[in-house]
Amino acid sequence: MADKLAESDDLDWKGKLPGFAPVKGIWSEFAKDVAAMANTRGGLLFTGSAIR
Repeated sequence: MADKLAESDDLDWKGKLPGFAPVKGIWSEFAKDVAAMANTRGGLLFTGSAIR
């Protein structure tokens, strides 16, 4: 499905969620994506390796 719909302001595709191991920058990028959608008009954030 990800190959048919392009990312946009209200649709974002992520291969997988960041792990719980502390890796600098990984969670902050994910948090920025979530916050950006929450601060606009909302949207859909799909995660999972099957979407690639």
